[in-house]
Amino acid sequence: MKKKPSPVLWRKKSRFQKIELIRDRKGILMKLNGWPQVHSHEEVLYHENVSTVPMMLARKVDRCVVLGGGDGLAARNMLRFKGVKSLTLVELDPGVIEMCSRQPDFAALNEGVLTDPRLKVITGDAIAWFLNARGKFDVIINDIETAFTNQPRKLTLDLHFRLFRAMAEKLAPGGVAVVTVPDDFDQNVLKGFFAEYGDMLPPEKRAVFRGTKDVFVRSRVLLGSIFPQSLQWTLRFPILGPHASYYLGHDPMKKFHRFPVPPPRYVKRDFLRTTLR
Repeated sequence: MKKKPSPVLWRKKSRFQKIELIRDRKGILMKLNGWPQVHSHEEVLYHENVSTVPMMLARKVDRCVVLGGGDGLAARNMLRFKGVKSLTLVELDPGVIEMCSRQPDFAALNEGVLTDPRLKVITGDAIAWFLNARGKFDVIINDIETAFTNQPRKLTLDLHFRLFRAMAEKLAPGGVAVVTVPDDFDQNVLKGFFAEYGDMLPPEKRAVFRGTKDVFVRSRVLLGSIFPQSLQWTLRFPILGPHASYYLGHDPMKKFHRFPVPPPRYVKRDFLRTTLR
């Protein structure tokens, strides 16, 4: 028996990519250029991983930013915390903002956060915006998607490194930055980083990088050349695949300072001791 195609809830082509939202038997799935990006069945765990944990770890949450994240789901979680005075989201593609704010099923998923007056939404190049941003941020979520999106300029190794250096420089004392890496991240980018900047690492870290092809291990080694403190939470999603989130800072991250309302589903009070490493 021929399988019926999944109902299409939204399909438009923007300047940067084809944006699709379909309904399957488990929920709704957003695709960019045909690649799964968000699934309602997995997104609660994914966004607790990406955005809830850093908000709990940061000493303060006065000024926060999401680079990318036009689906609004990271911002939704961040606004569940008291004390947020400023939250900015910078998304390249206005087509993503349109779909995620106007399509009823998706707007229900992100709880209408993209039209919430507490959130400042900027459409444009998130890297350029952040490199020019002034002041310090308490939480920096790097949710920039380079694999599925036609970027306005080539993301060179130098530009990647400038972004990570800027994240370190603009992170407030006690702040937390997040970088999330999929297991299919381009090994050539990691090798290029190592070739260009590996001499910043101590010999034992260089040996670890050379001794493995594991994307997650290599990513943590390289991020450790920029941020002195890091924790990692690795998850394997059935639809989106394995991802590792790195929580990065200048100061040790030893406790949770706050919990959101409603409380997280997957992050419990003993989480630092039992899960993050």
